[in-house]
Amino acid sequence: MISALPRFTKRLLTSTLIALTLVLPMLTQAAGSSQFGEWISKGRQTFLGDDSANILSPEQAFKLQVELIDAQHLRAAFKIAPGHYLYKDRIKFELEPATLKLDALALPAGDWKQDPTFGRSEVFHHSFSTPLTLQQAATGAFRVKASYQAVAKKVCATRPRTRCLNLMPSMRPRQA
Repeated sequence: MISALPRFTKRLLTSTLIALTLVLPMLTQAAGSSQFGEWISKGRQTFLGDDSANILSPEQAFKLQVELIDAQHLRAAFKIAPGHYLYKDRIKFELEPATLKLDALALPAGDWKQDPTFGRSEVFHHSFSTPLTLQQAATGAFRVKASYQAVAKKVCATRPRTRCLNLMPSMRPRQA
């Protein structure tokens, strides 16, 4: 029956269930209804599993570091917590000022997954790194703007995230 529902309706139902399982225990605790609270806790445990207290924020689950190798080469590394994944086609890098451009992004191969939100998608379940090459060497400070979208453990997709990192080529040349 659920498979016949439109994708939007499935996402709405999933989001509602997640919200209820996370918010209702707090409300029942405030109301002092121990039987109702116990019932909600059992439902939450069934939905999220035994580690429901270990749900990580997107900032904790997906850590990005960009290393300056030299004035024309960078390395971007994503550290992905177990049970989480990133959508490969939603990873983008831009540079500021706009006069700086990156060569084509060469991400490693990911895993194919039938995702409940986006359908068949290539994703990263494990940490990885990728080279970033500037089309011309940077002569001064610049900003790397990284955009990505992910899925937190047993929860629907997070909203797209953007991280900005300031780099200065003369600050940290890499030792050969």
